Amino acid sequence: MRSLDTALLDNGILFLGAAETSQLQDQSYRPIDHSFTFAFRKESPAILVQSIEKVAIAPPKIIQPSPQLSVIPVAHTPSELPSLKTAKQLADRGQLHDAAQLCESILRADPTQADVYLLLGEVYQGLNQPKQAQQNFQKAIYLNPEAYEALVHLALLKEQEGDRSAAQRLKQRVQRIINDQNRSN
Repeated sequence: MRSLDTALLDNGILFLGAAETSQLQDQSYRPIDHSFTFAFRKESPAILVQSIEKVAIAPPKIIQPSPQLSVIPVAHTPSELPSLKTAKQLADRGQLHDAAQLCESILRADPTQADVYLLLGEVYQGLNQPKQAQQNFQKAIYLNPEAYEALVHLALLKEQEGDRSAAQRLKQRVQRIINDQNRSN
């Protein structure tokens, strides 16, 4: 990573695989929001200093918890972040736009969470936005090739849009996962 950092010019773009994003711990890289990519822009030191100064001078924001969210229990499993749990609860209550915003903010902080992409795909399905749903299911599958639910959702979406061959391939992958699980049990 140091060699790449040295070779990359300021404002240059670094494309990584999902597994490599965790190795990018340098604060001078900002994620680029673009479908199907894990891209980061190397910011010049001048930009970083300006953004640090803005943060230092900006008055603190006091965020009041929503009365609806204050009843959400804080207990969670180690594998599930409280914010993901909150996003699921928002989606379950039909607050799909709020759930989508929360998922997007989680992914801005850590774009390697397959479960968040899965939930965001389901939310976009609920919002009748099939293209965005497909993109998120595909990212979930990229990060976790055995993401059973994402594969099923994506197969159904492909079938709905008339792409029967893609739907069939996805269903075959689902069947292989089921067969592998049955063999291991």
